Amino acid sequence: MKNLMIFRNLLFISVLFFVFSCKKSDEVTPALLTGKWKQNGITGKLTVTDNGKTSTQDLTEPADNSITEFTADGKVIIDGNTGKYTLSGTSLTIGEGTQAVTFTAKVSGNNLTLSWNKDQYFKYIESFGDPSDPDVQTFLQAKNKITALDVNINYVKQ
Repeated sequence: MKNLMIFRNLLFISVLFFVFSCKKSDEVTPALLTGKWKQNGITGKLTVTDNGKTSTQDLTEPADNSITEFTADGKVIIDGNTGKYTLSGTSLTIGEGTQAVTFTAKVSGNNLTLSWNKDQYFKYIESFGDPSDPDVQTFLQAKNKITALDVNINYVKQ
């Protein structure tokens, strides 16, 4: 009887340990990412500090309905252009070497969100932005005044 109580207590402790040691992983795997995704809009926040005054602006851009496809073998197809991608936890890198852009990726059901912070976004703009584009010029001129930038590109699985 004593052995049965010890066994039961050990089993109970083991179950508790298992339940509380398991945590939900936010890791994105190729299996979650593989497929075609339609861009469903851009959201975010921009914080600017100029002459000691800080202001925050919500960013929204409607869906452009472009399709991005991720294949199981590490290829990404964006607007007909094929490149490579790599995943590490929640970091999704598209491209290679100096042409690489890194996002924070989150998959929830049929939704994919690729997020950029200020440093990631400026690396992208400096690497790929069209210098003659007025929006690119504005961002680059305001770079030192932008104190925070969070951009989310939202997708729906097709």
